[in-house]
Amino acid sequence: MLKHLTKLSAPVEAIQPMSEMLDLPAAPLVTTGAASEVSRHAPVVAHLLDGRELRGLLEQFDRESATIRVAVAGAAGQESVPFSALRYLVFPSPLPPADAPHPLVATGLPVKMPEEAQAFSISFADGKHFSGRTRGSMVEDDGLHLFPVLAHGDVVRMFVPRCAVVDYRIGANLAEALVRAGAVDPLKLEKAVRSQEALRDMLGQTRPQPAARLGQMLLHAGLITQRQLEQALRDQASQRAKNLGDALVQMGAISSEAYHSILARNLGLPFVKLQGFKPEAQVLDLVDPDFARRHRMMPLMMHDDRLVVAMEDPTNYESINLLRFTTGRNIEVAVATGEDIEQGISNLYASQRTEAVLDEIQIQAVQTEEMAPALNTERFVNEKPLVRLVNELLLEAIRRRASDIHIRPAEDHVDVLFRIDGALTDIRRLPKAMLPAVISRLKILADMDIAEKRMPQDGQMRAIFEGNVVDMRVSAMPTVTGESMVIRVLNTKTGLKPISELGFSQRDEALIKDMLNKSTGMILVTGPTGSGKSTTLYAALNEVRKRNVNIITVENPVEYHIEGIMQIQVKAQIGYTFAEALRHILRHDPDVILIGEIRDQETAHIAIKSALTGHLVLSTLHTNDAASAITRLRDMEIETYLLGPTLIGIMAQRLIRKNCRHCMEVEQVDDHVRTILGVADEEVFYRGCGCEHCNHTGYSGRMAVYELLAATPTIQKLIADGASTEVIHAQAVKEGMVPLTENALSLARQRSTSLAEVYRVRLE
Repeated sequence: MLKHLTKLSAPVEAIQPMSEMLDLPAAPLVTTGAASEVSRHAPVVAHLLDGRELRGLLEQFDRESATIRVAVAGAAGQESVPFSALRYLVFPSPLPPADAPHPLVATGLPVKMPEEAQAFSISFADGKHFSGRTRGSMVEDDGLHLFPVLAHGDVVRMFVPRCAVVDYRIGANLAEALVRAGAVDPLKLEKAVRSQEALRDMLGQTRPQPAARLGQMLLHAGLITQRQLEQALRDQASQRAKNLGDALVQMGAISSEAYHSILARNLGLPFVKLQGFKPEAQVLDLVDPDFARRHRMMPLMMHDDRLVVAMEDPTNYESINLLRFTTGRNIEVAVATGEDIEQGISNLYASQRTEAVLDEIQIQAVQTEEMAPALNTERFVNEKPLVRLVNELLLEAIRRRASDIHIRPAEDHVDVLFRIDGALTDIRRLPKAMLPAVISRLKILADMDIAEKRMPQDGQMRAIFEGNVVDMRVSAMPTVTGESMVIRVLNTKTGLKPISELGFSQRDEALIKDMLNKSTGMILVTGPTGSGKSTTLYAALNEVRKRNVNIITVENPVEYHIEGIMQIQVKAQIGYTFAEALRHILRHDPDVILIGEIRDQETAHIAIKSALTGHLVLSTLHTNDAASAITRLRDMEIETYLLGPTLIGIMAQRLIRKNCRHCMEVEQVDDHVRTILGVADEEVFYRGCGCEHCNHTGYSGRMAVYELLAATPTIQKLIADGASTEVIHAQAVKEGMVPLTENALSLARQRSTSLAEVYRVRLE
């Protein structure tokens, strides 16, 4: 599926006028078989991402291996092209002109056929755009099929592989059939209820649709493909406890919101968005939070004499009957997503949990004083109310993809903040009386000394969340207002990614994989703290593991535990430094060595010598751009004649926040920002204005922007000759390196981020 489904900014830059693409003889369009079937020996023009064109006859269109094979006109043989190298295919097979009766009616293909030709725009992964008018469209697993209208009125067929496309638009609406990113046609979604008043009006008014299988409804609505439905049914058959919706959502075929909206409409129930919804206070007392979380239901309000609850699975009659028995109330059901229900339970029951714990603290106030015996404090912090509060706090951070939890004491209260997408977000405010108990409970979990309150301490703990291991690093520090604590959350599910998911261009991804498949040399990742260097290095390790080599890492600290790799924790307090560890691991016959950071001269020298003696070395440096890493190594007294043949490549990177796709609007850009970034006044950029989906920040998630310097022979010679940073950078750009600022700017032009984010991470 396509990765982003947002409207394209106008104007778009056409790659080549459609009328200039075609000069081959006509061949009939195949109208039988699968939607994307095309005939063998059909004339075709294949436009490749590297700018080449292949004109000839299509010999093979293999969907399983995602390749085509073309017998090139005037050449002796055939050329095989993977979809990943293809921009689009055009079949110069004229259909009836655009002013004739619709040319696709008789074909029998599942084509969406508007009465008139629709405008379409496509944005490709390399920043180029294409636009035109189409008489119809088909969306399938492997890509997009269009039927563009030429300047003289004829209609042809065009195929665009999904891997080449960043986003696209057909007509006035988004491409609702591709909803992996959660974007769907609003007309296909049941209108969501967001308030008690609206829900009260809808209760009793909604009516179920005529009986139909839900999978067929989703298929006919264009929200999933036949192949996805068949795969989901196979998954459901192999796991009886999973329903069809879970299978479709987990495989990325449809968003949870889209599925539950269709489910609600099918059953004649209201679809509720719980973010911003304020349930009645009285109903929270009727349902225990543990019961609500276990059965995935959220009490909302009383309607007449019935208790209204939101459920993820409204067909779970066993849970409904159990709730009716425990509350003594008749139950009325609305539908909500599981994510909304979990978030609602955490937020709405939080104040009740806090009050219960505070009552406990007030009764045993003397036990929270600094001079209280450690035994009494430990006994208190294991009491059930406090344990639940702390557990909920940690789980909420994991659910919201927070990278850090901050517990920050003030004069009369305690602020709890999460770092989400690089920005601190206020989550909760606790009474000051709770601070000693909460800190002590977390210290016990992290195996720290709860009696020590005057000195900083470090610890770590581990949680299991939805089958994934989440490591947490804990740091406690005394302040004038009480102990402050920061917890670093390391979720292996979100932290360990393959190279293909880091957002590299096709050229750079191939270049990085080529670097990682070398047996000797050094690859560096540079950037400030929090720029995603560790994520990139671990992704590189996952790529190297495919070669079945001996990998040893030296880290401080070890952030993610990877099976099959020997990972060493540096302990500076006992003299076990990076340099000391490196001296010993060379005797363990490593093929690949990962060094967490090159921070001193001794470590740098050992790393260089390791790379020169048959080892592949991966490490990080704190420099702003890629070329500056060479100067930094020179400052560590690394001889220039060693650097040239040792370095394979250097990547500088930053993390920028992604626009929330639910609330994008035109960005107001200051003139000095445009001037510094070299952006024309007429260019339009977008940013999120803030909504409930992004916690009113305007951003949701982060992505890496980077520049990749490959140590080509020319650059190696410049390094050996002692060339300046500027000269090396200029040569790298000349050889194809895209500077980091330009990389970020291209993402802003695709609406993926705002120009303000580009300005924030720019390199001078």
